[in-house]
Amino acid sequence: MNPIEPNLAPSPRTGRVPAHARRVLLAACSLIGALLVSGAAQANEKWDRHKGDCDRVFADPRGQGLEQLRSCTKRWEMYRDVADVDESLRARMHTALDRLYAEGEPGDRTIALSAMKRLGVRPRSIAEGEKGLRREGTDVMVVTADRAAPAAPADLMPEIDPNAPVVGEYGDRPPDRRKASNHYKQGVSAYQGGQHEAALGQFLQSADADPTWAKPLYLAAVCYTKMSMESDAIETLKQMRDINSDEARKLIKRASEDKAFGRLRDRPSFKSLTGSAIVQILNGAGDSGDARVSDMVKTLEAKGIPVAKVGTDANSRVSTYIYRKPGFERQADAVRRTLRLGLVHERPIDWPTPYDVILVYGEAKKSDWKDDEAEMSAKKAAKEKKAAEDAAAKKVEDEEMAKRASLAKKIEMMKMMEAMDSEGAATQAGGGKAPPTGVE
Repeated sequence: MNPIEPNLAPSPRTGRVPAHARRVLLAACSLIGALLVSGAAQANEKWDRHKGDCDRVFADPRGQGLEQLRSCTKRWEMYRDVADVDESLRARMHTALDRLYAEGEPGDRTIALSAMKRLGVRPRSIAEGEKGLRREGTDVMVVTADRAAPAAPADLMPEIDPNAPVVGEYGDRPPDRRKASNHYKQGVSAYQGGQHEAALGQFLQSADADPTWAKPLYLAAVCYTKMSMESDAIETLKQMRDINSDEARKLIKRASEDKAFGRLRDRPSFKSLTGSAIVQILNGAGDSGDARVSDMVKTLEAKGIPVAKVGTDANSRVSTYIYRKPGFERQADAVRRTLRLGLVHERPIDWPTPYDVILVYGEAKKSDWKDDEAEMSAKKAAKEKKAAEDAAAKKVEDEEMAKRASLAKKIEMMKMMEAMDSEGAATQAGGGKAPPTGVE
């Protein structure tokens, strides 16, 4: 035996495990127990964050609608660790899942069975006519559902055998991409066939099999939207974002542009999650601006920035303006850059409106329109320029007049000097002072 390894074998003389070995075993058991408790606590933090009012729903499953039961079961499968479920909670969940299994759609039965397998229980009742109906003498009771579930093609749904042995592990499980891919493919087939609920069940099971894969959650959110369950769609997109992979980040960006989520665009939680904005374009340039506004819409939508509405501005504009709500500066700048508008007038939106970014297109031209800020600024600059030019011209003119006056004085002085020179020459020629005129 290796001398550094503890001897955990019982003593051949006494049949008892040595004291030091017992201490090693106790320490190991304590460590394992602590790790299990810590793992379960971390897992159940997710349930506490995402469960909503599902504890109340599961407390009285018979008094709830199927839609509430369905939504909470999906959240249970996505977020709840079952390692610490006691017998009382297991019994309540068994009743809730059994009702969803018996009365729900084919997709509900799939996810209910998956949840029951994780809990280590089996269905007490199954829908009449379902494949796997119990045989004579088994302990599974046949219960006819309150309403007939629509039949799904056999190749779209997995076979459900309520008497199959319970499989699966409790607590966190390693990702199983093969199993996730199988459910994903079945979900895509069901979705293409218009079976949104069946597709949703498959996508959620795919995400449960591999929690690191973002695509199943994205398509599950699409299914929720198709089923008018917008809040669940947003919660599922949040779960996808929390994966924090390159694929998840790309899909969050895609969600902001995907028409499938069109009905979610006015929800602050969706806009905050995806960074999207509701954009309106107004034409303030009259008839000549129609073509330009149409080109703007095409350019923005080609870049994944949908335009919710196009209209005509109440005021005519000679400059382009961008109005934006607080917190949507980045989206407004994305609109400006995508359209290559250069510098434009930016203003906050301080009035009630469903739009987050409003672009008002204007064209500079002569008109009788009322001056806006840009026109007034341009006129002021033109006036100042004209005044400066007039002042410069007057200065030049004054300088020219001064030069001409100076030159005239010089010429007059030269004439006087020439006259004086002529008078002196005449005096010298007559031998004296010239007599005054008219004196003999």
